[in-house]
Amino acid sequence: MTAAKLSEPTNINLDDELAHYSPKVAKPVKHLFESGWLEPEDIEAILMVGRINSRPCTLLGYCAVYSAIRVDWTVPVRDTIKMAYALGRPFNITWSAQRIREEHDRLSQITTLKMMSAENRVFDVDFVARHCAKKFSGYWILTSRRLGIEGFRQKHCVARYCAEIEQKKCAIASLFINEKRWTVEVIPAKNPEEAPIIKQIQSKNGERADKEIRKAVYDEMGLDIKAPPKRAGDDSLDTIARLNAQIHDACHKAGIASIDINFTGSQGNIRFKEPIFQCGLSQEELDDIRFPVEVPAVWGDQVGQGITQRGIWSLSAAVTYVVRHIVSRSQTGWEEEEGNGSVFFHIESATIEFNIYAVNVNRVDWGGFNMQTGEVL
Repeated sequence: MTAAKLSEPTNINLDDELAHYSPKVAKPVKHLFESGWLEPEDIEAILMVGRINSRPCTLLGYCAVYSAIRVDWTVPVRDTIKMAYALGRPFNITWSAQRIREEHDRLSQITTLKMMSAENRVFDVDFVARHCAKKFSGYWILTSRRLGIEGFRQKHCVARYCAEIEQKKCAIASLFINEKRWTVEVIPAKNPEEAPIIKQIQSKNGERADKEIRKAVYDEMGLDIKAPPKRAGDDSLDTIARLNAQIHDACHKAGIASIDINFTGSQGNIRFKEPIFQCGLSQEELDDIRFPVEVPAVWGDQVGQGITQRGIWSLSAAVTYVVRHIVSRSQTGWEEEEGNGSVFFHIESATIEFNIYAVNVNRVDWGGFNMQTGEVL
């Protein structure tokens, strides 16, 4: 990475900011960023905390504590730091998770009130709205004042997204589903001619949408929830179908009811946790469940083409491979974002369900399919 601005509109320059620290502090922090352990928005948030606290010599410790907090996606640490920095408020990286959540709610209200009292700015959301239904049970947020009102009503931090909307990174809609207001963030696809993606859906006090609400929102906005299309020459889906069938048969014979696996990170640096098996087997007995596989090779989190892996795999290795494949085909934009997620294998119903989060760890991709037929649920 070069000494560029990490993101707009904070204008923090990495090299210029680290010049305020001793080389013993600056070099390892910069290494964490350049090696991909910290995403641009993460290092920016850490540098903000450094500025708030008069650039302490413990900045490297801030990196460790921040990374530990970010493992729990329910703690909105990044948003809270950004709001505290913008408002000139204190922020202590050692605060408890509950204190950070409380501070987030407090700062959200302050940000909302400031937005409502500031000059009213008009938003152009046609870059995503043109792909959506012309009419739905709600409306697009078209001014900064209306954005502030939405945040005030819903008691969440949507008012912070003014700059992102003006930069056409996202658009915000307010929908009414089952007599409840839902705030919906929509981001453009990488190809501007393709349908946009619903990035997050929240109701009052940050309540997240369940599967039924998400489907209702997609339907209202005229967007389809589809599995990623099969690419020309891509035989990995057929291979995965065979592997899923092997996993299902092995689990069924061993009396395994379900498998749950979680992961965190970003494209190129995803950390997969050990699968959790719901069964009465010991770890040794689980390790003994093995079968022959033949699948496309994997690099990092990407499932590649043209090179085949063959071998006798453990059940755990096979499950992790399937999860890597699901993540590699996610439409969340993980090439640039930090996130996490989980995949759940339900053996009795022969189904796989996945939830993937990105950008401040908000869910942007979810779905499921049949392990034996590959049919999308």
